[in-house]
Amino acid sequence: MYNPDQRADSSLHIAAREGLLDVAAFLIEAGHEDEGFSRNANGDTALMFASSAGHEEIVDLIASRFPDIVSVRNKAGLTALMLAAQSGSSTCITTLLAHDADPDLADDAGNTALHYASAHGALKALRTLVFASTNPLPQNYYSWTPLSYSSTVQAEVYFKNLLAERARREAKAEQQQLESAGAGIRPGGLRLVVGGDAVGVLPGREDGQDSSPREVAVRSQTPTLGRSEKMAFTGRQRMRASSGD
Repeated sequence: MYNPDQRADSSLHIAAREGLLDVAAFLIEAGHEDEGFSRNANGDTALMFASSAGHEEIVDLIASRFPDIVSVRNKAGLTALMLAAQSGSSTCITTLLAHDADPDLADDAGNTALHYASAHGALKALRTLVFASTNPLPQNYYSWTPLSYSSTVQAEVYFKNLLAERARREAKAEQQQLESAGAGIRPGGLRLVVGGDAVGVLPGREDGQDSSPREVAVRSQTPTLGRSEKMAFTGRQRMRASSGD
């Protein structure tokens, strides 16, 4: 049924890569994956091919039919979500997240989908993942955060603005929870600092504690390599930032 080619890509792999939705649906209905997820020589699934190519309808088809395939990793430890982030397909990222893809999973080098989106300048993907991830500044095994891999200075500024927006949202949500619980709120609080810039303030609490602003540094682990140098986990040159799809 798999009918692999020389690279061990199955018929479903090829349909997923080329965006052939009807063919993919036919193959699945015919039992293509009934005996286990087909993988090529690199351990890639058809879902990974569709995610990397930006074919969100096929991503939704495969993930809906086989929920367990969403978090499958290839031989390098990459998931479909990481590959979608690498290609900058925000629509596929959104679809995968809707199917419970974990944005905090890391590859064999400790890189999350956020690292890949940042390194490849996929700004729409970056925005989606910043608000979906539990931790928007995870460190990989080199102690570098996604912010460290910003493809351009403009992309780095955009990333910091996203962190500021997330901090404001979380501060507002916390304040609303405190108000609903009857807790007093007064000026002051926690100020989030990223790379030396204050990007958000969390409200203080009227509980007898010091309510003056307190800075918490969340500084990026800046790589020692220059911006035009190769990056540790991709082995590729820094790229121009783009909005993605």
